[in-house]
Amino acid sequence: SVAQADIVLHMAAFIYGDEKQIYLVNVEGTKNLISFSKNKRFIFLSTKNVLDKYRNAYSESKKECEKMVAKIKNHLILRVSAVFGEGDTKNFATLIRLCETVPFVLVPGDGKAKMQPVHVSDVAQLVLKGIQKEVKGTYIIAGKDRVTLNEIVHELSRLLNKKVYIVHLPLFLIYGVIRLNELIFRHPFVTWARVANITRTNVFDMRETIRVFGYEPKTFAEGLKWTIEKRHSS
Repeated sequence: SVAQADIVLHMAAFIYGDEKQIYLVNVEGTKNLISFSKNKRFIFLSTKNVLDKYRNAYSESKKECEKMVAKIKNHLILRVSAVFGEGDTKNFATLIRLCETVPFVLVPGDGKAKMQPVHVSDVAQLVLKGIQKEVKGTYIIAGKDRVTLNEIVHELSRLLNKKVYIVHLPLFLIYGVIRLNELIFRHPFVTWARVANITRTNVFDMRETIRVFGYEPKTFAEGLKWTIEKRHSS
């Protein structure tokens, strides 16, 4: 139970679905956990999305949670970038499935915006280092490399030994379709906020995190190769 724990590691979150449900689970859930944990060491896994220009219900809820966690004297907030690897069933897992099954991938915009995805094993190692070194404060957790969607698809094509073509979708053509999708469906399969964020460069300086935690994440190519090998061996 929380009462018997020395450290509270809060990773649970509701990501997709009804906005009220997201707020209830994430914000109210975090508030309750904080009240149960009293003055224990509190580690909160947040998201780099709290820094995005276009935020959705999930990232707004995480931002509210951060405000509460930051009031705890012995706290550590980790703003995690896009995670890939074992356990991922969306995002990169979807992209991998597409590259495995179809000869082309639809990419919004020109696919040149840079991002900094991080392998799940690196997230685990940085959490462990944070516990061992008793790190406090707020830090970004991102991968070692800055890559574009185009580069990710090319790397997947190479690892899968399969030719995958990229079809770029001009943003001005898909804007109306996405907005209509948001109006029609209660839980749209894609939102403009999500598209707007992945078509904007989103990179971070990891030098302070690496210095404080004493751990450097693996390269994107290493993480993706590991992910593909694990996927095919399971």
